[in-house]
Amino acid sequence: MKNDHNINDNELKFYNLPSDKSKVVVMPNPDFLYVVSFYDLRNGPLNLTGKMPDSTYWSISFYKSNTINWYVKNDKEFKDNHLNIVLSKSTVDLDLNSSTIIKSPDEKGVILIRILIEKKDEESIKFYKSIQKSISLKRIL
Repeated sequence: MKNDHNINDNELKFYNLPSDKSKVVVMPNPDFLYVVSFYDLRNGPLNLTGKMPDSTYWSISFYKSNTINWYVKNDKEFKDNHLNIVLSKSTVDLDLNSSTIIKSPDEKGVILIRILIEKKDEESIKFYKSIQKSISLKRIL
């Protein structure tokens, strides 16, 4: 998928807190850390994992390549703070413990994760950035 963010398909890009000059997402909220990926399922399903914060808002959204949102879920809708999603173009029959399996309407699209930073002190930002960096996206063999 062509993108202007220098991100390869199925690679996560971790962004710092945006400023008024940021162009990562349209009208970014300066209170969020963002994680973005352009996904490609032509070579099989992907597993998105990470330890998410348990004391602040976070969400995950999936978009078609034409930017139409087709899935969104926030922290209140997950049973715990362990993100474990299998993204596939078709129904998969995999034995993946406690994974949420999501069927994508298209082979290519965008993943957008938002993590709210309530306090902007150095220690809080460092903590949430470590959570942000715990997120991974890997192809399932």
